[in-house]
Amino acid sequence: MADRRRFYDEPDLYRIETQVVETGFDGERAWVRLEETVFFPEGGGQPADRGAIGGVPVLDVQARGERILHYVARPVPLGPASVEIDGALRFDRMQQHTAQHLLTSILADRHRLPTTAFHLGERYTAIEVAGAVPPKDRLLGFEDEVNLEIRRDRRVSARWVPPHALGSLQIRSRGLPEGHLGDVRLVEIETLDLNTCGGTHVARLGEIQMLRIVNAEPARGGARIRFLAGGRVLEELREAAAVEEAVQAQIGTAREEFAGVLEGWQAERRRLEHRVRQLERELAERIAAELTARTEPRLTRFLRS
Repeated sequence: MADRRRFYDEPDLYRIETQVVETGFDGERAWVRLEETVFFPEGGGQPADRGAIGGVPVLDVQARGERILHYVARPVPLGPASVEIDGALRFDRMQQHTAQHLLTSILADRHRLPTTAFHLGERYTAIEVAGAVPPKDRLLGFEDEVNLEIRRDRRVSARWVPPHALGSLQIRSRGLPEGHLGDVRLVEIETLDLNTCGGTHVARLGEIQMLRIVNAEPARGGARIRFLAGGRVLEELREAAAVEEAVQAQIGTAREEFAGVLEGWQAERRRLEHRVRQLERELAERIAAELTARTEPRLTRFLRS
């Protein structure tokens, strides 16, 4: 029997009471199976959830066919168990993953930049697109388009369909995990995107809050675009504000004057470097002159003798 995966229909459910139905070891790593689970297993570019089973930390979660193995820090006994995931981490990944669907859809449909790879990391999320690296002004335009759709707060939903139904649907990606059997899960952004996906997502685009494109660089014949969404944008803003306050305290001027102050410092540095080189030359010439003056009499006496 397949383990019940409650994260599909209840992605905002973070804690349940359930049963540990099987335990074992994979090498030296202990694992458990649950009757039902809220833990999302690693897959499709999205990392596994973190949390605890019976108070024991869960280090990794992997799907093995219809079974989900929870790798734990130490063995957990069979029987009843309280199961809890890191809710803040789950919601962060929901924001990043839905933001990726939205950005990918806009780039593909409006700018002919199909996504070829996806990575959801701890500090940033990235997609890779075909084509050259977009210049800064285009990246800002993409960012504006995504944030406009976030403000429109379209509904995000998921459903299961049989494989034979895929051919009649306008699906952006038809990729399925190797060996997949049975119905296929689709995630839809209302009127914008329909995609095969097994990940966790927010219920409405407004929950993403905001997206910021950090940068773009060449990658594997295309371009890698890094971005932040939701709480990560706020975190970056706070970090930048802290740096700004520290700089302001050191140089005693407002942010809008930072550039002028730095330009002045650079000009002064260049002036000082020029003066140092000049003094070094003068010192070298003086030392050479003194050495010459000291050596000449001795040389003359030596020749006369």
